[in-house]
Amino acid sequence: MKVLSVLTKGETVASTMDAAVLAAASVPCMSLEVLEVVLEPALVAASPEEMDIKQLRALVEGSPAERRQEIVNAFHAWKDQQPPGTPEFTWRTITGAQSRSVIAERSADVALMVISHNNTIDAAHAYHFALFSMHRPVLLVPEGWRAGPRKTFAHIAVGLTDDAVTRRAVEAATPWLTAAQRISAICLTDEKNADVLKAIMHQAKIDAEFDIPPYSPQKIGVQLVHEADRLGADILIAGVYRHSKALQWLLGHTTRELVNTMDLPLFLAH
Repeated sequence: MKVLSVLTKGETVASTMDAAVLAAASVPCMSLEVLEVVLEPALVAASPEEMDIKQLRALVEGSPAERRQEIVNAFHAWKDQQPPGTPEFTWRTITGAQSRSVIAERSADVALMVISHNNTIDAAHAYHFALFSMHRPVLLVPEGWRAGPRKTFAHIAVGLTDDAVTRRAVEAATPWLTAAQRISAICLTDEKNADVLKAIMHQAKIDAEFDIPPYSPQKIGVQLVHEADRLGADILIAGVYRHSKALQWLLGHTTRELVNTMDLPLFLAH
């Protein structure tokens, strides 16, 4: 099994690679692969309107060649700073359209995809296709986050908000949960549902500390992130609700609240 790190923006390479290294180091026998997707405009069919958007994008984000060079430079700068003992990894470059290239990575040995949360079109495409089309868990990394002294994801918070959602998230994250030194299960629900959620964790043989915060007027996603921060968690695991991609991205549902608020990596499972 492998962790696949998808690089989408030069400024977020360090945070993405830090998170990918920790994800791979946290689970025994987990390999790490780095994927650089090179956008080749000639391979992308586009209408005149789409071409106008691409030209506007080049003005804001730089040309495909410039974006690629920024990623490569940032990667080498990150690599030069890594201490001895950093997990080995392989680098692979794919030429094509970002979404199609990421979909092509759908293989049985991809246990987790690591992608940065940033304002580029490439990042948005990679995130949505990995989560909704590939049905692979995604570790979404906030821009500017760094691993610091961490060697693994030792303290994991799990957001328990709905039984079906929690089951999917816990199942996808089991390799990391079983390897963690501490697990904080955050229950934002009524007492009856809390018992159901506790049973899910016990059935998965996950030994967790259950945390039931007092009522807060904050939205669920915001409260989950703040509680994970208060507990000192390294990452937060959450399920993604079964809305369509358009509804989930455009409306103010829990996943969007999580993404907009996050200041630590989010392990998302659909």
